[in-house]
Amino acid sequence: MDDDELAQRVARYDGIVWPRYARVFGEQCVRALALPRQASVLDLACRTGYLSSQILSMMHDATVMALDHDDEFLEAARLRRPDDDGRRLFVGRQDELVHLAFSDEAFSNVVGSLVDRATNDRQSLLLECARVLRPGGQLVLSQPLQGSFIELLDMMREVGTKYDINELIARVDQYAQSLPTAEQWSREAEELGFVSAVVDDDSLVLGYTSGAAVLGDPALHIATLPECQWCAEAAPDPNAVLYQVQHAIDVYFRGRVFELTVHAGCLSARKRW
Repeated sequence: MDDDELAQRVARYDGIVWPRYARVFGEQCVRALALPRQASVLDLACRTGYLSSQILSMMHDATVMALDHDDEFLEAARLRRPDDDGRRLFVGRQDELVHLAFSDEAFSNVVGSLVDRATNDRQSLLLECARVLRPGGQLVLSQPLQGSFIELLDMMREVGTKYDINELIARVDQYAQSLPTAEQWSREAEELGFVSAVVDDDSLVLGYTSGAAVLGDPALHIATLPECQWCAEAAPDPNAVLYQVQHAIDVYFRGRVFELTVHAGCLSARKRW
């Protein structure tokens, strides 16, 4: 990938994915953060650095360690660093969030926006966050909640029913149920060493004028299309499944907007003293 392609990729995230989809999750995290003086913050899955830059703007004496598995996004995050010696930002590559290369009780805050894009192992992630947080430290994570993308998943179920592809229906159900409810997520956190766990739930609606617009949306390519592709792979012809979904949207919503609902969840909790 050459420099122009890299620049386009970062620009596509900042110009389309962020304002259309990721912003609501990032802003939830910013609202939930309670930073102490001289905060030491770990930013999981930092992408192009929005959260890190906001934290540094909020607290002049904060130190932020920003992680991501993508070197190009890390470079973009590095470029957001304010020109101020009193604010410190470090970036580092991290492929697996459930195995963090930090000592116990290293951070006052751990924050991660859209952590579902980095791991689906919520239990291991919570345990690892508890390990690196100081007693009383704050955890703030965001991801879609159960009920998100339901309109698109219903279309996939309909294709499975129409063509008698039970394996497709089973995968769609498995994916839909893998997303946590607000109550489930807060309960998981409290069962794994956190207290005062609460989950904020904001709604976001994405609108489309055609099936092609749905499957071609860069935001959905981040949000859910990888999982939809995984569901479609249960069928003999995955591409035919996605074509039928696109066709169904065009037929049912001709002249109308196809609206896709996202329930944006943000967990805030404290590590026990």
